[in-house]
Amino acid sequence: MENQSRKYLYNHTNPETAYVVSDYPWGFRLRTTIRYWIESKDAKNGGQRFASQTINPKTGQWCKPKYSTYTPIMVMYLDQNEHVQYTCLRHNDSEESINSFREAHISNLNEFQKSHLKEIIAYTKVMKHVTFTCQVVKPGEGEQRKNDQEEALKNINKAISFEIRKVVL
Repeated sequence: MENQSRKYLYNHTNPETAYVVSDYPWGFRLRTTIRYWIESKDAKNGGQRFASQTINPKTGQWCKPKYSTYTPIMVMYLDQNEHVQYTCLRHNDSEESINSFREAHISNLNEFQKSHLKEIIAYTKVMKHVTFTCQVVKPGEGEQRKNDQEEALKNINKAISFEIRKVVL
């Protein structure tokens, strides 16, 4: 299993609590310090993203942080070469992936991550029962089709909210 060679890094949530590597390459000859963390934002802003920041060895000042894209849940780890990497859990991951992630990390997740995990579990359960079809909309049917889609989306969201309350971690 791929997780056997990983050492997971938890609770590195901002620059002050970041995982620090003190001997990081800068160009061809210089070495510097780099720090890594996972930043969390509310669901409207995307979830979590991986961040890294180096010190410019010529000035001694921190450079501007670099960020990944947002995903609902993210966990950092050291790979077999001791390089910092990250893994994510998304809404459309398989049930097997979600259960594996849950089993591996549940005791180390913070409240933000647990909340998103509940949402992903509920979303997956509800979306098993949702089907999509593509149809040609005839003139004059557009408004009715839009109303039907909005109603369906409301029902899906209600079902997800209901299922979230039932999830026990």
